[in-house]
Amino acid sequence: MLLSRTSTVARSQCKVDNRARSHRLALRPLQATSNDNVNGAGAADAACVFHAPLPAPPAPVSTGPLAAFIEAEKSYRSQGGIPEVVFGPGKSADQIAAMLQSITERQRVALATRIEPDMYAAVRKVVQGVEYNARAKLLTLRSPIADQLPKSERLPGTVAIVSGGSADLAIAEECRLLAEHLGAFCIRLPDVGLGNGLTRLLGVLESLRAADVVVVVSGLDGALASVVAGLVDAPVVACPTSVGYGAVLSGAAPLLAQLSCTTPGLVVTNIDNGFGAAMAATKMLRMANRLNQSRRQAEVAQAGGPAP
Repeated sequence: MLLSRTSTVARSQCKVDNRARSHRLALRPLQATSNDNVNGAGAADAACVFHAPLPAPPAPVSTGPLAAFIEAEKSYRSQGGIPEVVFGPGKSADQIAAMLQSITERQRVALATRIEPDMYAAVRKVVQGVEYNARAKLLTLRSPIADQLPKSERLPGTVAIVSGGSADLAIAEECRLLAEHLGAFCIRLPDVGLGNGLTRLLGVLESLRAADVVVVVSGLDGALASVVAGLVDAPVVACPTSVGYGAVLSGAAPLLAQLSCTTPGLVVTNIDNGFGAAMAATKMLRMANRLNQSRRQAEVAQAGGPAP
């Protein structure tokens, strides 16, 4: 009986070892290929994990210190004619400068978001001609060959940028500048919060209802977005901010309140995400423009006339 149990355990252990070996072999195609993972200690760690020697890394495309970084970032180029924008946090001044210069080879203006003043000073030492909007924390660089590059598409329609109070202006300004960069015409409706009732909001109601898309930037209880959504026919993009006292939880309170809103036609971005609000609004305009063009083409084709 003991021999039988020992034999069964040995066979089971053999099956486990075989499955583990098969699992290790299946992981081999997932080896990392970047120089950081295959050189030095990274190669030793990888060999330990995969129980197999790693192949030599591919030769770099260029010998420049930022060449690999730029080549990797190029793979994330925006599609559908939407301009590229650099997200600043987590990048060095050299990386931001290199990306901006790379973008200006294809676009008239390159932008970087969430740039702090000290980072702006560092980038300005690397590349000349950068401009900075301190309120929106937005960095811009005009292409030296701007006149030779195609102009960005101008979108039909209007985006209204509504903000509750002065503390929300930084995110509202980021949203406005990015939306204009993406081709939209924007109108600003600041300081229309509900702290003193509906008086201020109703005072701009005509402008609100004239807009094709409305972006509402507000913190605290986040109620402004739901009220606006109930007053207009246009789609409303709510951008909750981190403005408020302790119970606001750095923007989590208005975010959850807006996500729980019962007013139809309201969509919500992440906290302080002015870029996301601008992107959502301009994509709505872009899609509406595409639908209008397709509709006109269909009507002309049905009438038997030349395509516009």
